[in-house]
Amino acid sequence: MHRTLTSRRAFGRALLVAALGLFSIASRGYSAAVSLNVVLIAGVKNDAYDNEPSLKRVQAFLEKTYNVTCSWVTPGADGKSLQNLESLEKADAAILLVRRMTVPADQLARIKRFFESGKGFVGLRTASHAWNEWPTFDVDVLGAKYGGHFGPAKSIAIKPHPVTQGAAAYKTANDIYRYDNLRPEVKVLIEGSNEKGTMPAAWVRERPNGRIFYLGIGHNNEFEKPEFLQMIADGVIWSAGKKPAAYRR
Repeated sequence: MHRTLTSRRAFGRALLVAALGLFSIASRGYSAAVSLNVVLIAGVKNDAYDNEPSLKRVQAFLEKTYNVTCSWVTPGADGKSLQNLESLEKADAAILLVRRMTVPADQLARIKRFFESGKGFVGLRTASHAWNEWPTFDVDVLGAKYGGHFGPAKSIAIKPHPVTQGAAAYKTANDIYRYDNLRPEVKVLIEGSNEKGTMPAAWVRERPNGRIFYLGIGHNNEFEKPEFLQMIADGVIWSAGKKPAAYRR
């Protein structure tokens, strides 16, 4: 009888410890068992946009700061195809840094299915002209027409939004792009100005088939700035329809 009572007490203590552990996890705002799946799509190799090292910084920041698991889609050995595109099927969101790439028709069709799926998406810098065989990607997905280089930013203005909440101290003097014909549902978050005028440099777009955050600034030295990485991280979680605070470690 004494042993039975002792066993029951031990079992009760074990249940209490487990419950406290679950409460501790919940109080931190995330579940260790459920992470956000983010795919990093790389496709640029040159001095200004050496994207794999840049996206590795994004991955390190995401996985350290949030309950996020990253996987990669990278160019094949021929430079004309992408490897691991099937990872998009299990993704909650994707981050794209690709510049004027031509991929096989079946791969482009798979990419288009992703953008019809309603999953989250963050486009960085050259994503506005990512695909040679999809020249209207900028208008169709991002919601604005890319028009080339606009020159170095002399100043930037950041508007409040869940994506920019950690970016108040962010500054840059790097080149901004020209954009025209923004769709009505586009909400501009960052504007860059110089002697030519003012251009949108980052925005969000909510459409029936998914949320989008586009950040048109992105030379590789930007990825050394914590505020820049924070915007990307908050942008990808927001685009997946989640609250960044709910995934913070």
